[in-house]
Amino acid sequence: MQPVSGLKGSDGRDSLDRAFRLFCLERFEDYLVFERNLAKNSILAYRRDLECFIREMAARHVSGPESVDRALVADYLNALAGLPLAASSLARCLSVLRLYFRFLAGEKEISHDPTDTIELPRQSRRLPGVLTIEEILAMLGAVDTSSRGGLRDKALIELMYGTGMRVSEVVGSGLEDLRLKEEVILVFGKGSKERVVPLGAHAIRALGDYLKIERPLLDRHGRGAGRLFLNLRDGDPLTRMGIWKILRKYALSAGIEAKVHPHMLRHSFATHLVENGADLRAVQEMLGHADISTTKIYSHLSGETLRQVHREYHPRA
Repeated sequence: MQPVSGLKGSDGRDSLDRAFRLFCLERFEDYLVFERNLAKNSILAYRRDLECFIREMAARHVSGPESVDRALVADYLNALAGLPLAASSLARCLSVLRLYFRFLAGEKEISHDPTDTIELPRQSRRLPGVLTIEEILAMLGAVDTSSRGGLRDKALIELMYGTGMRVSEVVGSGLEDLRLKEEVILVFGKGSKERVVPLGAHAIRALGDYLKIERPLLDRHGRGAGRLFLNLRDGDPLTRMGIWKILRKYALSAGIEAKVHPHMLRHSFATHLVENGADLRAVQEMLGHADISTTKIYSHLSGETLRQVHREYHPRA
């Protein structure tokens, strides 16, 4: 079976709209918005996956969700597996279908969940790229704070490495979110969830210098909209791409061969905390992970660290 992109015929649009209503697509989307509190991009991705599934069921003349059985779902997933899709995309599709049918079961729209016994092969989880502390220090050392933008760039790197914030969170941070006296920053993460992240001494000093000396110059035309980081050209809020270019610039200056990207600083923050003995629950809170299983990926240790622990603590080492 090959998933179809739409229905054929002159009344294809009407038939498709009717299928979306029969399969409670809008109600499920409301559930994602108001009860699951998912981010807009996540909701759009969920809807795209589910629309594809409903199109296929409609093309096979399935009358509604109650008529969907395990064989139909398995057949659909097998067809997707034959397409040039990443394993993660296939796993996401099954995850969306599971959530959808559980929602319908909770709403008493169906009497059974056809995805209940369907499993996909477990994906191997790739460890994220991590910078060493020496590489972080080399990047900071490459910043010329006497040049235009230097104070901003140092504050940016110190903040990202010192808090593990996502690039989207940094871009969205406002002046009012920064509480230097309390040594914390308020972070608004995925799903508009708020968390409080501590600031270290180096980040506080760098941010203080930037706010006092350079940011007023960048915002001289009043275009900063209250955002923390501004660009050098016109004082508009700094963008994700702008941050990527800044980090790449200093990585190259520091002689780092790896393709440094914003999320690598987040990975480095978490890994260095765990390697130095931080509790996973505390790291989970600072990263804003909803599930600690996501945080556990950072518990990987270097071979030398493991050897050192073995030498120190094993009685026969």
